[in-house]
Amino acid sequence: MTRERCKRTGASGAIDETGARGAGPGEPSVPAPGRNEGGVSGERLVLFTDAVTAISITLLILPLVDLVPEAASAHEGASEVITGHLDQIWSFLLSFAVVANIWQEHHRTFSTVNKATRSLTVWNMGWLLSVVVLPLPTEMIGTFGRDRFVARSTTRCSWSAWCADWPC
Repeated sequence: MTRERCKRTGASGAIDETGARGAGPGEPSVPAPGRNEGGVSGERLVLFTDAVTAISITLLILPLVDLVPEAASAHEGASEVITGHLDQIWSFLLSFAVVANIWQEHHRTFSTVNKATRSLTVWNMGWLLSVVVLPLPTEMIGTFGRDRFVARSTTRCSWSAWCADWPC
């Protein structure tokens, strides 16, 4: 349904582009059922967070998947994909465990949130940033080994994700 048609059919109860249900000419519109004024629902914020976290945790495996054709083109055996890349596998498992853990804590923290205020949404976006960035330092551990700079950046990123998830 186009915007113009929604606007014209407001009197019949169609929801317009702002999410408001049309009442009729000259009458104020009312929010659509389940829609909060002044913020999004807590459930919507959690669903968005779940989606970003799911994508982030899924993308963790891609560097390991890329190892298979590389090993095949180098005429390496299948076992060498695993044994020759233990650091990368460890970094994948570490990232997966950290993201899974902080996601569980996020759900525990947000289980009672009914409405997401602007400040809570901004805080949540910061938390999501730490989740999305976390695979970078752990991949660096897998690639560069036990470099001090890499270890410090991984620790800082992990702590920022954990600390951002603590309830206020």
